[in-house]
Amino acid sequence: YGFNKSHAAAYALISYQTAWFKANYPVEFIPASMTLDKGNTDKLAEFRREAQRIGNFGSWELDLASNMFTWSDEITRIFEAAAPSGTVEYATFLGTVHRDDRATFDKAYRQLVAEGGSGEFSYRLPMPDGRIKVAHVRAEAKVGQDGRPIKLVGTTQDITEQVLAREEIQRLNAGLEQRVQERTAELTAANRELESFAYSISH
Repeated sequence: YGFNKSHAAAYALISYQTAWFKANYPVEFIPASMTLDKGNTDKLAEFRREAQRIGNFGSWELDLASNMFTWSDEITRIFEAAAPSGTVEYATFLGTVHRDDRATFDKAYRQLVAEGGSGEFSYRLPMPDGRIKVAHVRAEAKVGQDGRPIKLVGTTQDITEQVLAREEIQRLNAGLEQRVQERTAELTAANRELESFAYSISH
């Protein structure tokens, strides 16, 4: 079966428009597509992976009985981890957190386990090549029938680029402020010299 030219042109236009919306409006496109394919679990899983890739975040779950993590593919990419999902315990993971952030991270984790609820915080991840990534976590405790937390679920987003951009803006602003102060001091000194010169020639 072959399309005639009018049908082929129409389908080509629709395909182009779909690709354009996907590229330029992914936040709106992916949820709409998921709604259309909500009965197709394979398609939904594909959309979820793509949404996580675009948003630079991954999802994870920590079973409190086994103290073992499971996570999405995007978590593996963010952490640049070699360990497969489901093989890393909390204590091992904590060792990957920047040493200056571990105590704060562990305190937030233990508070969630003890009290339930939800929380969010940021921490640094040292990479083997010396790079430092910054990750932002949103976590929520899920409770069992007895009301006690049985697992933590959440997302981790790589916010390194945003943090570096913010630091660069702060650096530029600080540099600009310093230059303004230096220029103001120069103008003040020049004005004083001019006043002194004007006074000297008038007397």
